[in-house]
Order: sequence, then structure tokens, then C-alpha cells
Amino acid sequence: MPNHGFYCNTDYYNKPPSKSDKSLIRQIKLEESKKKSLTKYRFIRNLPLYDIPIVFHIIYHEDIEKIKKSQILKQFDSLNKDFRNKNIDNVLFSKFPKEKALATDSKLNFIFPKNDPSGNPTDGITFTHTSNEFFESFTESGSYSLEEQPVKSTESGGHDAWNTAKYLNVWVCKLSSPGGYAQYPRKNRYGDLVSTDGVVIDYRYFGMGKTTQPGRDKGKTLTHEVGHWLGLYHLWGPSDSPECEADELCDYTGDEICDTPPQIGAQCGSPIGYSSEQKCPGCPDPIALNFMDGWDDEYALMFTRDQVARMRGYLEKLRPTIIS
Repeated sequence: MPNHGFYCNTDYYNKPPSKSDKSLIRQIKLEESKKKSLTKYRFIRNLPLYDIPIVFHIIYHEDIEKIKKSQILKQFDSLNKDFRNKNIDNVLFSKFPKEKALATDSKLNFIFPKNDPSGNPTDGITFTHTSNEFFESFTESGSYSLEEQPVKSTESGGHDAWNTAKYLNVWVCKLSSPGGYAQYPRKNRYGDLVSTDGVVIDYRYFGMGKTTQPGRDKGKTLTHEVGHWLGLYHLWGPSDSPECEADELCDYTGDEICDTPPQIGAQCGSPIGYSSEQKCPGCPDPIALNFMDGWDDEYALMFTRDQVARMRGYLEKLRPTIIS
């Protein structure tokens, strides 16, 4: 299957982690290491289910960009299926038994809120017509202020975030290039880090069928970006310079996850086998089928056990109010 392109701007959008954030990453890695002493089944069985309220802000200029509610609901269902590991019966797993064994239910459940921030009944979807023909994607690193992200500002033709301590905000719009980006969790939330928190996704990569581009038409881009929002890096790490050396806490570095071998760059298109092209010298073969890689939607199917531990660790430490 051809590579239809992989466009995630999360690494460009976010500044590198601060010293305090790196310290927190190390703390969570230590806790993950301790959890490795538990059996996989005990680890999964003991996870409490967390509900995450999610709101979709549909920002449109042309009618085609005004995503239908039916398409939003399909995306919502796909997101929950991905995070609850409901892809396990996919025939592809028969070709990748290692991935099937690693695939883990995060026990993170996305829900539509019953009330908006003012207490009014809501279905968790807003629609805003804008005079902006498109909104900028990012090509240079830096955590962008609110004034540089008009899609997140009602005054600038977008929609203000709902309380980011209580809701996961997802803005759907036309970006200058298709794809999406997310804001990593931060230890110290202040200023624009509060008002800009959430996920932005191009309408051409959102949902299933209809307006979506071939290869990106099964809702997996949002799963990928929400993975970033919960603290996951790309499998090759948070920069274009992968680290392939050994680490004292994990077998290897890269995305700083123990059960995802580091790789040089994105694996895209469809997995024929394990990629030697993206393999770090001296490291195991890169993992296949993972949401945090660049596969076409049909071939993105799973999070690993340690990715789940990382996401839940960040959720509990840096976003506790969203699950309270």
C-alpha cells in the first residue's frame, strides 16, 4: 500500500522538555520499572478505569470543513476502541505475534460531558464559522502562544478552550498542511500552557471516510495525537536525532519507553515485515502496528504495556483534575 504521508507537528509545536519535566519523566520511568516486577495480567487487572471528558470544537470556513455529527461519533467510537485495545482480533496480529502479546488496554475511556463550563446541557460538540481560510501548522520548534494559535481563540476566529483542567479539548479545522499536533503534559501549567492545552487536527485526517484522505481515513491520527497529549513521544523520540544507546533504566532510549525498541525514523505505509531501514544499529527490530509510529490508519492497532503505564502515570500526576 502506498505511503500517503505522515504529518504530525507535535515535536515542532512543543519546546523540548524542561529540567523539571525531564525529572518527572525519570520518576515515572522508575515507577514503570517497578511495575515490570508485576505480571502482565496482574498489572492489567489492577488498573482502575478512568473517564476523560472530551469536547470537539469544529471550526469551519467552507461547508465541507463542517464535519457531520455522524462522522464525529464514528471518530469518538474509534478513539475509545483504540485506547481500550479492541483491535486485538485484527487479522494482522497473526503476522505479528510479538505485537499481539504487547497490546494493552489502557483502561482510559473518553466520554462526552453532560454540561459545558457554564453548567448548560451539551453534547460535547461546538460549531464555529470562521473567516480564516486555514490555520497554521508548525515547522519550527517552540511552544506557541495563544495569539499564534487563532484556532484556540474565539476573538481570533476559532473557539476558546473549555476549562482544560476538566476537559480534553480537540480543535478540528483546516490546517495549512494536513495532520495534527498536541500539547505535551507539563509539570508547571501556567499562562498559555493552560489556555492552549489540547489537540488540533486537520479535518482531512479526522474521522472515517467522507472528508478524510486515503490512508488517514480510520480515525487513527486523533489516537496518535491524544497519545502525545498523554505524554508519549514518537517511537524514534521527541526529535529527529534518535538516541540508540543503552539506558540504565530501560534496555534502550529513543521514546524512553522500555518495550518499544528505538528506531531512526517513522515507519510509514503498510508493514510487510520488521523494518531494517529504521532499525538502530545493535538494537532489536522496531515494533510494528504501533499508534505512535507513522503507519497508514489500517495498520495502526496498538499501544504497548509500558506506553500505557506512561500515559496513566502522566494522567495521574499532571492531569488529575480531568479524571476526578
